[in-house]
Amino acid sequence: MADLWHHASTVGQRVKLADTCQQPVEPRRGRPRPILGDVVDRLHRALFGEWRPHDVHPFRRARSRLATAACVAVWPAASCSSAVFLAALSLPTLALPAPATAQRGTKTDWPVYGGDPGHTRYSTLDQIDSTNAETLEVAWRWSARNQGPNPLAANQTTPIFVNGMLYATAGMRRNVVAIDPATGETIWTYRIDEGERLDEAPRVNSGRGVSYWSDGNRDNRIYVVTPGYQLVALDAESGIPIADYGQSGVVDLQENLRTRDGVALMGSIGASSPAAVIGDVLVVGAALHVGLRPPYRVNTPGDIRGFDARTGRLLWTFHTIPEPGEFGHDTWLENPWSYTGNTAVWAQISRDAELGYVYLPTEAATGDYYGGHRPGSNLFSTSILTLDARTGKRVWHFQTIHHDIWDWDHTNAPILGDVNIAGPAAPHRRADHEAGICVCARSGHGRTQLADRGARRSAGRSARRVVQPHAAVPHETRTV
Repeated sequence: MADLWHHASTVGQRVKLADTCQQPVEPRRGRPRPILGDVVDRLHRALFGEWRPHDVHPFRRARSRLATAACVAVWPAASCSSAVFLAALSLPTLALPAPATAQRGTKTDWPVYGGDPGHTRYSTLDQIDSTNAETLEVAWRWSARNQGPNPLAANQTTPIFVNGMLYATAGMRRNVVAIDPATGETIWTYRIDEGERLDEAPRVNSGRGVSYWSDGNRDNRIYVVTPGYQLVALDAESGIPIADYGQSGVVDLQENLRTRDGVALMGSIGASSPAAVIGDVLVVGAALHVGLRPPYRVNTPGDIRGFDARTGRLLWTFHTIPEPGEFGHDTWLENPWSYTGNTAVWAQISRDAELGYVYLPTEAATGDYYGGHRPGSNLFSTSILTLDARTGKRVWHFQTIHHDIWDWDHTNAPILGDVNIAGPAAPHRRADHEAGICVCARSGHGRTQLADRGARRSAGRSARRVVQPHAAVPHETRTV
């Protein structure tokens, strides 16, 4: 994706995502189909035509998480193992670029899971391309094998690269590590022993990484959400917990949460994705047990919350399953709002600092393949939800499936970008009639939705279709 956007800008073209996403793409044998793979394929075909055998798939490039420091590029292995999850590839002719950052796309740093707050996975770095990628050689490897009592079969982390340092999570305890990208040396490690919280956690894994925040002066921090659902603030230079953040650097995320009768918070809720940083606010989602065959209709709701990045104080809570008097409550018929759970944001979160908005991809409500106990369209399940990061107030939403019983969770952060959209200029648009959009995709189903991220509406036509079940199952009519 990064190289596609780079090439598009190089040849002076503007890509119309809405047009390129309308044509079906025939599957190709032997080629990976990752999240947004269809979008990448269509963009490539629109710009360059069909794939050639020697082409490097842009999603493999995008997954590289390129970080340049001391002439070293860092790529996670395609098949991450417990033994090795970072590999440095060296190219002798690389020059060290001057540090800089960008809101849409990144130049040298990679400070966010998706590269930049809009999760474009775009970098202007051009020292590694199709002409020299095959000459790269392994410079060092970093092992995660001893990060925890049991080596994990896979590591999900994506390192961030900030101010010449790599930061990542590793092991079942989700240890935080700072790594010198030039040598692979471990600079510091943070480990928390959560005891029973770890034993009971629903998502015991390495996590997808960490978050970075700075006051613009000398206070630079790394945040991690632990498997036991605690938010930890660390000094980016030393790895020492921030003493005046929460309780000695730790905020208990199980506090101030809604509960359900008979369901304990410990063991029912956690998180795998890092918190989203926008200004001085940390926005935290949640992840619960996989809901393929939940034992009960009752579960913990996946509310979204904002915390003060400096102190850890809870600023606001948004109920993804609305309570009486809240917008969307009437979409939960016959009182299921009082016991239904999930509807969490377990994927990454995008944000637009200029607007002050966060864009949240929600999952289905309990359970994934049966919803007879929760009649109604079930807002805000399986939706793209936009909130004001300062207040937690809803700005707009788009529900991709009403009453989801297909487990079509939104598995990735909405991608923020600028595209040409035909029609008259609107007040929020720039003079060239370009509109900011978020691209919302569902993994494995090849569907894409465009939404104007500032105007509270869809960027294109969106027809609803009512789907009737084959059998007479009460309350199981759903709309897509």
